[in-house]
Amino acid sequence: MKNLKKGFTLVEMLIVVVIIGILAAAILPRLTGAQAATRDTARRSALNQIAQGLELYNTSNGTYPAAITDAGIGTELLTDLKPDYMKSIPGNPAKEEIFKAKIKGQEKSSSKGNFLIAKLSDGTLALITKVERRENANYLSTINIDTTKTAADLKLCGSVKDGATDTANVTTDNQECIAKNASIANLLYVLKL
Repeated sequence: MKNLKKGFTLVEMLIVVVIIGILAAAILPRLTGAQAATRDTARRSALNQIAQGLELYNTSNGTYPAAITDAGIGTELLTDLKPDYMKSIPGNPAKEEIFKAKIKGQEKSSSKGNFLIAKLSDGTLALITKVERRENANYLSTINIDTTKTAADLKLCGSVKDGATDTANVTTDNQECIAKNASIANLLYVLKL
């Protein structure tokens, strides 16, 4: 009688599982970084869309919406922009994400899925969002956004590096800032408008 061997042995199956595990371990970190970069790009794009809506509003009305103050607001309060200047206010791609920024010496929290906006003393707006990758950051949540100052006084980081302590103040534009242990909780992107 002929013995037909069909199927895989246990050893063959284990070898396949180990190979798949090794490949997954090599590829997964790269995919995670790509997803964070994509979310950061979406956040920056959303801020640019909000900036365009605010500029259209300002052009038509001679001022920005009254809801924007030096104390900072979340973008959910920009109801004046809809529907004439923006179809909808874009949200954060990480919908449940809440981040903090120091505005006027006070720690402000964003609403879920929203960004923060603060008005500087010269009427310039600072649009703020959290980012996940250091190379996309130009500000840290540990640095105060002093709204009694002007846009020229609001200095942005040129780059953010990993270090032992957070940068407490940015004194020149394009200064290298230090984020303690590269904490993504502290990474911000600020757009001056």
